[in-house]
Amino acid sequence: MSFPYDVAARYSTKRDVSWTGYKVHLTETCDTDRPHLIVNLETRSSTEPDHAVTSIVHEQRRTLTILSPQSHFETQQWARQRQQTHEFRAQCATRAGVEGTISQAAVALGARRSLYRGIAKTHFQHLVTAAAINLLRVLDWLHEIPRSTTPKSHFARLAA
Repeated sequence: MSFPYDVAARYSTKRDVSWTGYKVHLTETCDTDRPHLIVNLETRSSTEPDHAVTSIVHEQRRTLTILSPQSHFETQQWARQRQQTHEFRAQCATRAGVEGTISQAAVALGARRSLYRGIAKTHFQHLVTAAAINLLRVLDWLHEIPRSTTPKSHFARLAA
């Protein structure tokens, strides 16, 4: 199905969210002592699966290894044990920070609505939004304004 004002925009549903338009995929740095900057941005059709873009973004850093069933089982057990370590939890906390980037783009800078028609112009709007986020983050870093942290629920604060 296409949108009457933008013939390239497509209707899509992911879990319980539906929209007509495009998807934006962001990659950002995660250094602890520097601002988290957006270093790659992909604007794609909303019907394109996320894993297709992930492979494009990470193709130079990823390799595929085919494991035998026994090796697969051992690797799976190792991964489950690794998930219980503090290092793994710290890495997941770092990776979870991209949710804040998406929220900043959507809420503060209006990235959910495109001002333009067509994927090329929408991609340009996404690039400008990413540049604005980077500028805000560099300015905060220069003025030594700390990054926001994820708020904890009342229950989580009581449990701690």
